[in-house]
Formats: sequence, structure tokens, C-alpha cells
Amino acid sequence: MKIKNILYLIIITTIVFSCKSKQQIVKVQPENKLLSELIKKVQTAEPKFTTANISKMSADITLNGRSFNVNANCKIKKDSAIHISIVPFGFEMFKLEINKDSILAFDKMNKKLYATDFKFFENKFGVGIDFNNLQALISNQYFNIGNDDLQLENTSFKKNENTELQIDYASDKMLQTNVINELNRIVKIDFISKKNNYKMQTLYTEFIQMDSQLFPQKINLLATSGQKEFKCAFNISKVVFNNNLTFSNQDKSRFTRADINQFFNK
Repeated sequence: MKIKNILYLIIITTIVFSCKSKQQIVKVQPENKLLSELIKKVQTAEPKFTTANISKMSADITLNGRSFNVNANCKIKKDSAIHISIVPFGFEMFKLEINKDSILAFDKMNKKLYATDFKFFENKFGVGIDFNNLQALISNQYFNIGNDDLQLENTSFKKNENTELQIDYASDKMLQTNVINELNRIVKIDFISKKNNYKMQTLYTEFIQMDSQLFPQKINLLATSGQKEFKCAFNISKVVFNNNLTFSNQDKSRFTRADINQFFNK
């Protein structure tokens, strides 16, 4: 009888846990499927390219209370390099060369080179951003900050108070919110640090057909950390995709190396 009782107990326990597992599968799978389908729609609608040449762009920049407007251009070689040039009077005054593992900022007016990598942003602002994240942010593409795998873990979706679709992602360091419009395009991304008071918001507006892609004419970025604030409003008027681009690296020997913290404390 004891053996039978034990067998009955094992059978009953197995049935109970099996039922619970089935209930969890039924409850979780549809939500994950809908989330996966939504992310796929966003990725299908986003710009796709091997190269992008943003040749006509202006930037309204506010840093530590100082504001200025400059003309700029940006070249992107997908998954390889991003070069940004500041050309206020028709000549290049400042250049950023961003690669997978390095960031080089050339101040041509003062002949200074500020060299760092993506760990700088994590150490200074608590933002674990990498090259792929930055590339996606500039290109209005979907990403999860600090995670290139786009796993559904720690990701959810809902409709916000404005009945807009919202995809939320939580890493161990950041909370990220993506707002999606009716064309399945990202129109806003919010980042909030779990470690400090750093916040960043990016807005994408005025989507028009540029070359072969639907692309936002305006990209507004606002970053705050305590009392410090950085604003940048990009106004884009011309982008050409998938053409042959030349990426010329600056001669580092002509510049004096300086501490990147000095640049942000100006």
C-alpha cells in the first residue's frame, strides 16, 4: 500500500505540475509571439543600407549653457565606421571618427585629438552604449541598448496613455522605451539610467522619402545628468544610400592628444 500511495502521489504531482506548465505556455506564448511580430514589423519598415551619406544637415547644439548652429555631414559604413564632420564656414572645423572599438574627436581649430572608446560613456554617464547602438540611433533603427541579440527577455509592449504602441526594454543598467507610430517607425526613444540620474530622449519627426528610404528630417536629442544638459537638433535635407563612399582617416600625428574629460567640461 505504501508503494501504491507513493506511486499515486508521484502521478498526481506530475499531473499538477504538467497542468501548470501548460497554463504558463498558453499564457506566455501569445504575448511573446505578438511582441516578436511587432519588432519584426518595425525592423521591416526601418531604413536598410550598406552605406549612408547624410550630405546636407544642420545641427543646433546646446552644451553647458552655450548654444550654436553649425552645418554638418555624416557618413556611415554599416557595422564599420561613422564619420561626422562639422563644417560651419564651408571647411571642416571638427571631425568625429567612430569605429567599432574607438572614438577619435579631432579639434582642427586647436589641433587637439580627444581619443576614447565606448566605455567612456558607461564610466561617465552610466550608459552602456556600443557602436551598433549608436549606428541604430542615428539611423532610426530598432535596438536594445547594450544588447545586440534583440532577445525578447526583459522586453514587453503595450499601448501608452496616447494609445501609441510602446516597446519597453530593461537591462541591468538602463530602462528603454520605444514609441512606434502607425507606419511601424520609431518616433521616440527614452533612456533612464538605473544607476544615476542620467536621462536621454531622442525624437524622430517629419518622415519623407529620401533617396530610396523613408527617413526623418528632424532628429532631436536631449541628454541630462543632474544639472548638466546637452541638446542637439539635427535638420536633415539630403541622404543618399548605398553609394560608394570614401572614408579618409585623419593624420593623428598632426594633433596634440588631450583628455576627453576636458572636452566635456568646456
